[in-house]
Amino acid sequence: VANMSDGRLNLAPIEIARVRLDRPFRQALENDYDRTVVRLASQAGVNFRAYDRDHNGRLTQDEVAVLVLTAPLGGSGQTRPRIGGLQVDGVRFDGGFLVSFADELSDINTYAHELLHGVASTIDIYGPTCVSYRQTVMSCSTDGDLAPIGLDPWHKMRSGWDEPHVRSTATPGSISLRSGRDTVLLHDPALGVGEYFLVEYRNPRHDLYDSGSARQGVTVWYVGTNDRGDLLGLTWPPPVEIIDGQLSAWA
Repeated sequence: VANMSDGRLNLAPIEIARVRLDRPFRQALENDYDRTVVRLASQAGVNFRAYDRDHNGRLTQDEVAVLVLTAPLGGSGQTRPRIGGLQVDGVRFDGGFLVSFADELSDINTYAHELLHGVASTIDIYGPTCVSYRQTVMSCSTDGDLAPIGLDPWHKMRSGWDEPHVRSTATPGSISLRSGRDTVLLHDPALGVGEYFLVEYRNPRHDLYDSGSARQGVTVWYVGTNDRGDLLGLTWPPPVEIIDGQLSAWA
């Protein structure tokens, strides 16, 4: 996460607690599993009060992240808002607080995917067909995706972790891109702010934290939003045609 955010977010320190449920996991998951695990973690020695950095008696996603590793369930993961209002160690979890789950056989991308839902309010962008697979950690992953996959530039920009270079399609020019560090926002002024491209350079051979990316080279993302800025479409490859080296069609 520290690499994805260019050092702006760091999940440290890390505390680990081993807890045991008194019922099968699947049965517990359908009920109050989230609250039970947090209470048991507190009893096992995790001091949640220590994470209340502003000392207001409330824990928010900006202060602490909770990831629960379960017995093997086929490499699955999920994140749920089930512990808002729960009080432990003299502090109360904020309403809507997200707890992430993954099983112990999941890969590193599943762990990062679920944690990012909480700490960065990321959204799933894979859809029913695993769109953008191995191009962003917020797409789907499989048990075989052991090498880390980076975060897409839209989520980085949305979280304030990346400030893209803004360029107009009406103005010729060139720019150098560093792998995992630079992004170009390419837009057509005639279309307003609801449609644009995000262009980045990926080099999994030289970027340890993106070594699971699908390929080396320039990646072009198509982004579509509504008037409120809500995401309507984030796809790679983009729905465009390239004729004589020029982008010739928008979605």
